[in-house]
Formats: sequence, structure tokens, C-alpha cells
Amino acid sequence: MDAYECSPVCPFSLRDPVSRAHSEWQMRHFSQKKEQVGEVTIQLFLEEAGRDMRRIEENTTTLTEENKTKLSLDWPGYLKECSDVDQPKGINEFQPLVGRGLYYHQLLNWAKHFPMTQIHVVSSDDMRARPAEVLNGVCKFLGIDDTFYHDEQPFLREQKNVGGTTFKSSMAACSASTSSATQAPAASPSERKEPIPPEFEEKLYSFFAPHNQLLYELIDKDMKWAKKQK
Repeated sequence: MDAYECSPVCPFSLRDPVSRAHSEWQMRHFSQKKEQVGEVTIQLFLEEAGRDMRRIEENTTTLTEENKTKLSLDWPGYLKECSDVDQPKGINEFQPLVGRGLYYHQLLNWAKHFPMTQIHVVSSDDMRARPAEVLNGVCKFLGIDDTFYHDEQPFLREQKNVGGTTFKSSMAACSASTSSATQAPAASPSERKEPIPPEFEEKLYSFFAPHNQLLYELIDKDMKWAKKQK
């Protein structure tokens, strides 16, 4: 029996892969105490992202099918390389920092078992900008009642996990309950955030561009992920 005969439906929320990688890197390092990771600067992000981009390129083959260029990523081989590298300071910095944003190659695994009509993809940017509209679309895709909420409900306007607010409050609660008053909580990402240098940000967007284009064709939707002009 094919998997799709069970008629599951799969909604996915995807984030701009460049901002996603930067955000994950901040969370990964700034959730550690400074004495554990040492001084963390944006240069470390450039080095980690650069290494991951090289691993992806080494495991990617360019194919031509029906006069179209496609990129075939050996995903298992790439992940094995990520996990085989030594991990200094106990930080899992060699996990697929950039690779997790290669959504096309990951959705291909789903598309092998489920028709694309059963896969619904939304942009996390749209969710923040138009939460009611996006939620309405998800409800319709799932075939469930979309009248249980309205635009003015507070939960549609609340932003979760923004700027480390939840992190800081939870850390404060932990600090209050611990017997060691001398241990300061780790700095939240918002407190130590450094922007990506423009030239490297451009490099990342260029790197993702062909992979993103394949995604747009797969889901029949342009996610409009490109460097924002300032």
C-alpha cells in the first residue's frame, strides 16, 4: 500500500534560509555560558557557514534533465560528513547549519511518498505579517473549521520566542530556584546579536538561490527569498 493511501496532509512552515541559519547559530552558541564557548563573534559564524557550504558543494551533483539544470544532493553522505567531524568545546557546530535551509532536497523525500497536493508550504514571514490569513489557509488545507478564531484574537498578534524573551524569563526562573546565586544565565541571542556582513550575506543568498528555485518549482510557489534591498 502506498503511503498516500492513508490520506495524510502535511503542512510545513519554512523560513528564509539565510536568516534561519544565522538565528540557529546564535541560539546554538549564546545558549551556552561564555566560559564554555569563549568569545563568540560573527567571524565564527562565517567560518562555520563556510565549512558547511563546502561540504554541501562536495556532495552536490549538477544534472541536466529535459534541458533543465537540477542539483542532486547526496543528503545521507552530507549528513555523515557533518556528524563525523570532531566537535571542539562540546558544541555541535558541525551540524547542518546551512544544509537545514536546503528545503527542496528535504521535501523531495516527502514527495517520494506523498503527492504534492497533500503538502502545504507557508512562509514564516507571511505567518508573522498576516497570521489570520495564513492560519485560514492552513485550516482550509486540512479541511477543518476555520471559524474558531477571528483577526482580533490576541494570540494572533503575540510573537513567541522573539529576542530571547522566553529564554531570559525561563533562565531567570531557573536562577531563582538554584542554590548557586553566583551562576549568571547565558546571554540571550538578542543581547549579543551581530548582523551578517553584507558581502557574506550576499554570498549566502547566491548559494541558496538555485536550491530555492528548485523548491519554488516543486511547491509551485515563489517564497521571495532574496537579499532585501536597503
